[in-house]
Amino acid sequence: MDEAGRSITGAILSFISLIIGVWTLDGVMIIVSLLTFLFCVVIAKHGNSHGFALITSVIVLICTIMMATVTSYEVMVDGGIVSKGSWTYVAAVMHAIPMIPLVLLTFYGTAAFSGASYNWVLVSGLGPFIGLGIQGMGYGLTYLFVIAELQIGPTENAYVLYGLMICMIVLIMFSLILKGKLKKGRLMITSNGMEAMQ
Repeated sequence: MDEAGRSITGAILSFISLIIGVWTLDGVMIIVSLLTFLFCVVIAKHGNSHGFALITSVIVLICTIMMATVTSYEVMVDGGIVSKGSWTYVAAVMHAIPMIPLVLLTFYGTAAFSGASYNWVLVSGLGPFIGLGIQGMGYGLTYLFVIAELQIGPTENAYVLYGLMICMIVLIMFSLILKGKLKKGRLMITSNGMEAMQ
């Protein structure tokens, strides 16, 4: 498989994830899958981070499948495995996991498209806000499904609050780790991927 083929494969996988997200009406996974698909296409045409695009797509697809099957509301709550309150934490973690690679893919994708470069200050400073913005759009979409009476059940204010809180904690921890790595290695994200600063 050539380098661009990895991004194209990632785009296909994220499109499959998008279909699953629409089928289950999971607003967060719909937005995550859609953005992953778009950035995979951008990187396939303009960038060099093809391997990372594929890895991100695989993680997003796995989390979407998990939210549609093993960790779904129907299996875990209706099946009597956990309470509704406990399930909100499970769903929050499953929604937070793909945010880590997606935030980085956002930087890779925008760098590939615009030719911009991002140092450790921008990546670690903006990363949590980008992730929370993506989650916020996803939960907003979920609320639209509830208003349109397409989805009934798991969406409550606590579901959204816990989801955003856990996502924020995960992204802040990830940003601190990434900040140390980028700063120590004098690395920055460019259209060619992660490179040493000149």
